[in-house]
Amino acid sequence: EPTRVRSRPARPRRPATAARGGGAGAPPDRQTARLRQAVGLGALAILAILIVLGFKGCLDSRKDNALKDYNRNVTAVINDSDQSVGKPFFQRMSDGARNSSQLGVQINQLRLAAEDDVKRAKAFDVPGDMGPAQRNLELVLNLRAEGLTKIADQIPAALGRGQTSETAINNIAGEMQNFLTSDVVYAQRVAPLIKDGLDNNDVKGQQIAGSRFMSDIS
Repeated sequence: EPTRVRSRPARPRRPATAARGGGAGAPPDRQTARLRQAVGLGALAILAILIVLGFKGCLDSRKDNALKDYNRNVTAVINDSDQSVGKPFFQRMSDGARNSSQLGVQINQLRLAAEDDVKRAKAFDVPGDMGPAQRNLELVLNLRAEGLTKIADQIPAALGRGQTSETAINNIAGEMQNFLTSDVVYAQRVAPLIKDGLDNNDVKGQQIAGSRFMSDIS
């Protein structure tokens, strides 16, 4: 019996597109690749710009808040100096003849309060634009504290008699120059410099406190 030979099945032909490089796995042509790269780089550039703008906005907001906080802190400490130190000081001095036994103690208490105001001011978080205002603010409060310290030292002698008393009273009157100077420095330096710092950073709607430690120059 003759031997039968099995014929092998014919292999399927590859699609013609594969041979020509147009299949799904084929790399894009050069122009398409460059276009995709340009689109990708453009998207990254836009993302970078948005990140930078967002970061700058956060920094600007933090700076504005720091300037506002500083102005509020100055308002608080200068109002305390005027109302809780200056005002009662002149009241105590006016009543000194009637309450001489307590005058020295009262003035010393006010001196301590003035020194506390100096410490508070030195502890402020000061934005860079407010550095000049801060230095003058510390000068203002130091003048007041130093004036009260020297006056407190003169009180015992001033309540005495004779030439010693007269000399002490004149020394106390001389210390009023410290208080007057502090008012002038605040009005001519501290308040304008705070305003400049706010204006230069376009911070609106802020009220800058005034100060008057000496209520009456006479």
